[in-house]
Amino acid sequence: MSPSPQTDDPIRRQMRDWEGDFATALSDAASAVPGLLFRIPPGQSLPSLRWEDDARGAYWASAGLVRTGFGESLSQVSARLRYLREPADDGPFERDEQPWQTLNVGTCDPGLVAALMVAAAQYHRAS
Repeated sequence: MSPSPQTDDPIRRQMRDWEGDFATALSDAASAVPGLLFRIPPGQSLPSLRWEDDARGAYWASAGLVRTGFGESLSQVSARLRYLREPADDGPFERDEQPWQTLNVGTCDPGLVAALMVAAAQYHRAS
């Protein structure tokens, strides 16, 4: 049995609002780190982070509210930071890594999730 469209609309709206707040928070958190750039590429919905001196690589940042069970409220956040690096020549990605991925961040605060994402990018760069 699927939820009714009337029940689903507030949930979808909550998800969209949270994702917008997360994108804003991620932009703010990235701007506080020298050399880390934030953008949402044209035609994409996922924000990306890139280091100024890494022209071929970028992080795709995805995070969002998820339900903890059928019919339950959106009470946890799932997040993933994926690093992709284009090759110098034609071919598959030179690097495809997931520096951070979790099904439950432990907070629903988009600012804290963004801060954790930026910290993961910094740790990945340092390692």
